[in-house]
Amino acid sequence: MILILLSLVVIASELEVDAKIFPAIVKYDLNVNNKFVDGKIKISILYQDSFKRKAEKLKKLILKRYDLSIELIPQNRIVKNLDKTTAIYIFNLDSEYLEYVVNFAKKRNRITFSNSPSLLQYGVMISILNKRRVRPILNRRSIKESRISFSSTLLKVSTIYK
Repeated sequence: MILILLSLVVIASELEVDAKIFPAIVKYDLNVNNKFVDGKIKISILYQDSFKRKAEKLKKLILKRYDLSIELIPQNRIVKNLDKTTAIYIFNLDSEYLEYVVNFAKKRNRITFSNSPSLLQYGVMISILNKRRVRPILNRRSIKESRISFSSTLLKVSTIYK
């Protein structure tokens, strides 16, 4: 029972970190104003069914801090519903959906973010390194391919994924 509670605390704290950092990172996109949907930043949170509760929790945590538009999209509806978005948060997806999302984001110059640094190797642009200090990890290749320009402030505080 104690192990279950500890794991829930860890999950909550990781989500809280993501809820604080990801929307802030989106604002470092130098062209974010050109990507507004109905006058706001719109974040699409993509998830497998097993991550639905985490996706809902992340949405609530983000909305406590930021005035944004957030859409939850299960992976089986990604192709139909991803059209209008400013940035994309990815919980683990099946490989064919992940590939679709990464390619979509590159073509549309949209930021992709995941709490799983292992997804950087598949082309996700940003994750979080949560060791002694919480730091964004930037996938330089994916950012360059997407033609996204970030403020130098973000680049100074980030780790570069190679």
